[in-house]
Amino acid sequence: MWRALDNAHIRVKLLIAPLFAVLALALTCGVAFRGFSSETAAHIRLEALHDYRLAASAGMRLAATRLQADLFRLTSFGAMGVGHAALVPIASSVELEEAALERLASDLLRGITDSHDRAPLERALGAYRAQSWHAVANVLANPGQGAIAARNAAVALDAVISEVRLLDIVAESDEADAEAASLALNGRNKVAMLALMAAGSLGVALVNLLVAWRIAEPVRRLTHAMSRLAENHYDVDIPAIAQRDEVGSMARAVRVFREGMLRADALSREQLATQRFLDTVLENVPVPIGVMGAGKLDLVYVNRAGESFLGLPRGEVIGQTMRELYSQSDADSFITTDIASHKLGSPSVQEGITLHTPRNGTRLVTITRVAIAGSDGAPQYLLAMIDDITERQRAEDRIRHMARHDALTDLPNRDTFREQLVQALREPRGSGGRPAVFCLDLDHFKDVNDTLGHAAGDKLLRGLAARMRACLRDEDTLARLGGDEFAVILPVARHRQDVEAVARRLLETTREPFDLDGHLVHAGLSIGVVLATPGMDGGELVKQADLALYEAKGGGRGRVCFFAPEMDARLRHRRSMEQALRAAIGTDQLLLHYQPQVDLATGAIVGVEALMRWNRPGHGAVPPDQFIPLAEETGLIAPLGVWLLDVACQEAARWSGQTQIALNVSPTQFRQAGFLETVKDALARAGLDPRRLEMEVTEGILLHDTAETLAILAGLRALGVRLAMDDFGTGYASLGYLQKFRFDKIKIDKSFIRNLATDPHASAIVRAVVGLSESLGMCTNAEGVEEQEQVDLLRAHGCAEAQGYRFWRPMPAAELRDLLGPPPRVAVVTSPDWSDAAA
Repeated sequence: MWRALDNAHIRVKLLIAPLFAVLALALTCGVAFRGFSSETAAHIRLEALHDYRLAASAGMRLAATRLQADLFRLTSFGAMGVGHAALVPIASSVELEEAALERLASDLLRGITDSHDRAPLERALGAYRAQSWHAVANVLANPGQGAIAARNAAVALDAVISEVRLLDIVAESDEADAEAASLALNGRNKVAMLALMAAGSLGVALVNLLVAWRIAEPVRRLTHAMSRLAENHYDVDIPAIAQRDEVGSMARAVRVFREGMLRADALSREQLATQRFLDTVLENVPVPIGVMGAGKLDLVYVNRAGESFLGLPRGEVIGQTMRELYSQSDADSFITTDIASHKLGSPSVQEGITLHTPRNGTRLVTITRVAIAGSDGAPQYLLAMIDDITERQRAEDRIRHMARHDALTDLPNRDTFREQLVQALREPRGSGGRPAVFCLDLDHFKDVNDTLGHAAGDKLLRGLAARMRACLRDEDTLARLGGDEFAVILPVARHRQDVEAVARRLLETTREPFDLDGHLVHAGLSIGVVLATPGMDGGELVKQADLALYEAKGGGRGRVCFFAPEMDARLRHRRSMEQALRAAIGTDQLLLHYQPQVDLATGAIVGVEALMRWNRPGHGAVPPDQFIPLAEETGLIAPLGVWLLDVACQEAARWSGQTQIALNVSPTQFRQAGFLETVKDALARAGLDPRRLEMEVTEGILLHDTAETLAILAGLRALGVRLAMDDFGTGYASLGYLQKFRFDKIKIDKSFIRNLATDPHASAIVRAVVGLSESLGMCTNAEGVEEQEQVDLLRAHGCAEAQGYRFWRPMPAAELRDLLGPPPRVAVVTSPDWSDAAA
């Protein structure tokens, strides 16, 4: 033991006092006193070594605990499939803790003089180094397969700690022997010590002072520091660190212990923060997650999304098994799959599972299961992640439904109709059955939209769709093609009479009026029908049914019409006429005729109405009632209206006097962008006074976009153009429009004039219109006057103007110029020559 203090400051300090005592008392007392001092030094050295080893051993155990924690984190995170980037920081922590372990082991080995005692610890350390390097490398290379190597490293680390504990036991045994030897020496020297006590009191006092000054006090302070560290107070002051003796070594060991405690505390905080972070992540993951024990398959953890999914708080879920949470069939399926996942040991996925939750109804889910192994490599937990695809599936179903169905009526749309038609044509038919196709159109639907608004029109379409659906079979297809157009497919039609019966039932659906927010509306249907023949395709069937529908509407609406081959010929004729009319615009095929308007009081011509005529090459004159509706349907009325405006203004500018010219304006032309500019340009090119131009508008113009329409009318009035309301009394809201805008003239429709002499109601209407016009300061014009009796009644009712065959038929421009030549010709209303003029 004395040799262990070679080159140490303590031995020098312990020798100074005895030398002084020997010189002062006696040489013989020196021997006894040396024995006493040896006993004291040995005792102090034992205490120092005991504390030294205590610090080093505790530090190594702490480092080993942290290493085991890091190895467990590597194993667990690797098994859970955590990526390489997340494992590298943990591997770095393992390397740092191994370095700390090496330093503490080195300090401990320095205090062991016997090589035989050192060897087991050195071998255990070497075995652990190899296993640790191998474990970290394996986990980083393959996180899912490094568990065995990590367990081997943990076993090797346990061997190191076992050797440390064994050394502690050996050290405690040595210290006990030394203590016994010290007690024996004390007994032998007791007599001598008592005899020499008085002589050596001065030396003992000096030794005690020296020990208290250089050894006892630092050791006491170190003991206090260790106590503070044990209470987790890391800000203590460690004395004697700079001393080059065992006290200094012990102080440095305490410092290492404190550093280890600090690192352990930091690691603990880091682990706690990591745990809180993982808990927060799991709690806020929007996917339901549950963890079950490998034994009973009972739930040990459920996150917040899992609570919402089950409809139960986790307090009622934790500890429950599948059979306690789900129905028998669901639980059996779960348990079978869970057991298979445990045995497989790798992630498994179940897609499209229908699950009946305790409080959240039936859900459609995809379940991913991951088995988590314990430290022994056997499955310990089963993690289940549930992807609730119920709403997504419903949304996808809704999207698919919306893509194939009409949004307003929920009927199949055009694309679905075509698919059903192709399928109906492909399926074999027995007993002579064949598909039949209906095209249906709601009569006068535009009038409902114009008068009651589009919301009422939508309600009418929904009501009609519901009624028609009710009178068809489940295998029949009713589709909405767009607007007020519907179509029906009868997959099997064996007799024409059966098809007619279905069509009649469809017509009957409109017999009862529709209640549109208090407005009772009577709607009608026109139906075109075609029966498929072998070899026909869907496009040809729909085309023929559409031709039959066009025929039904042209024949008076509200009727059923079966396709006939001659309909196709009429369609081709219509298309040919459309192409010819399109080509006629801007050529001499189109011309204007003019019908004079007379003052009923004087018979003078006060204006003329410009009427369009078409002289089609190879066909002669085409009646206006044939090509004007065609132009309205095809949109050609707009360029025709521009042509009419330009030619009429040019012609009126050549007339003498201030005769006005009246033009009909179509709704399509009126709503065209830049209409006002078109009128301005036509007047400017012709050099015509705007006050001589009169534009006749119908209620069809006024029904749409009232604010914008009134703005255009005001713009025409600002130009100086006169405005007349044509066909007054035939619409739905004529009086309302008169209230919104003041017209210059009201033209009484010829349907009232025709029966003026025979129908008291017609006479009353004419009289009321004339009185209304006079009260509003407007002029009245009667159209279609053909008899003298009508002239007399109109004049008696106070009507100002009239036009019709009773006066003049429409005539070419040259004849009109002759008629208007200076001075303007005056027609006498009572003259019997009117019949000749009209002829």
